[in-house]
Amino acid sequence: MWSAIPLAFVLALGGTSLVAAPAANAAGGGMISVTFDDGWTSQYNNALPILNKYGVPATMYIISGSVNAVPDYMTQAQIQAFASRGDQIAAHTVTHADLTTLTAAQVNTELSQSKATLQGMFGASAAVDFASPYGAYNATTTAAVKSLYSSQRNTDGGYNAAAGFDPYNILVQNVDSTTTPAIVQGWITEAKASGTWLVLVYHEVGANIGADIYHTDTAVLDAHMAAVKNSGLPMVTIRQGVEAMTSTTTGPPAAATSAINALAAATPRLGAPSGNITCGLVSGGCYRLYQGGAINWSPATGAHYSLGAIRQTWAATNYERGRLGYPTTDEVGGLVNGGVYQLYQGGAINWSPASGAHYSLGAIRQTWAATNFERGRLGYPTTDEIGGLINGGVYQLYQGGAINWSPASGAHYSLGAIRQAWATTGYERGRLGYPVTDEFASGNGVAQDYQGGRISWAATGGAVVSYR
Repeated sequence: MWSAIPLAFVLALGGTSLVAAPAANAAGGGMISVTFDDGWTSQYNNALPILNKYGVPATMYIISGSVNAVPDYMTQAQIQAFASRGDQIAAHTVTHADLTTLTAAQVNTELSQSKATLQGMFGASAAVDFASPYGAYNATTTAAVKSLYSSQRNTDGGYNAAAGFDPYNILVQNVDSTTTPAIVQGWITEAKASGTWLVLVYHEVGANIGADIYHTDTAVLDAHMAAVKNSGLPMVTIRQGVEAMTSTTTGPPAAATSAINALAAATPRLGAPSGNITCGLVSGGCYRLYQGGAINWSPATGAHYSLGAIRQTWAATNYERGRLGYPTTDEVGGLVNGGVYQLYQGGAINWSPASGAHYSLGAIRQTWAATNFERGRLGYPTTDEIGGLINGGVYQLYQGGAINWSPASGAHYSLGAIRQAWATTGYERGRLGYPVTDEFASGNGVAQDYQGGRISWAATGGAVVSYR
């Protein structure tokens, strides 16, 4: 969990290090961020060498459904090259659809599945921040973003000042094929003079890339990054910039102090406090550490404790900055086989003596719910989500089977004899591909459909695989 950003921090970038000092609220001369949208292959081929040349950190807003799947978009390995140099991997939805044209359910799918895919590929620190496709947003889509992400970058033009800063409408300067080095230098000069945060937005990089205006010639990008490097401004990722802009040296809100102290008094397991109440977390949150754990508070969720194995699992998701967000309950016991759970803004963490503590999120959680959670055939989860499958897939193991998800197939469970038959075909790597339904009644037994066929089961004949 993070408090106010330190006065100085070090970014490891391609074997070198850059020391930046963005004081709280970007005071004393501002700061600068370089961002790239969509995840084009040209960013890997043409932008990455320039970023390495000048030691400039970047934030990459990735269309998750295009990774490993669409020509001219980066593979997971190519995006990992950015992540490995310390760049931030952020989310730009699954399909790059205009969120304002979608239903509430479609918006949730675009947001939650993009987060799940990117965190499955690049870890819990990925997909903490979000950019709206086409810069299109409204109050409804922003509310959905707030439930899953720590910030939203649109395409509204301007500079980000400490006074009135809104992390869910980060202002930017949009770069296109007409943006000269002199224009970028002018933006830098304004940011320095006003002590504000300048965010640059790039798309494709290279010469003669179609007729779309949203590209930058390689030589021009080189000149831009030289100006950024020589600006004297601290160069930060979006996450670092947001934390610098929202950090505070004032005391905690009275509501936070009252709620944290009351919960601590009612929770002997926490033990004595081991620090003061610290604020400046995402969405106005605060926390206090204790010998046995912590209490987290935010205006939206109130105060809830965080302890033991469940806390360790939450930590692995990047605390309140990750997909789970803040806890919305304390631990709740009384589940089958001695189990306990804790709810969060984005899902839950379940623990039992036999299975340990594991999170439950998004579409996979919805499928588990449909099987009656730990009371059903799947039982408790025995792993967190595991990514890196073909076509952007993710799976989670349970005591009784698994749930698999991919952008194309959605989330579906895999159990018993049908799962065993699927295993013999090579799981999602075989001709059947991913399941596209859960089990359903068929003839004298049950069946499950897959991208490449069907597995049927009956008591008299066992499991039978049929390919399309």
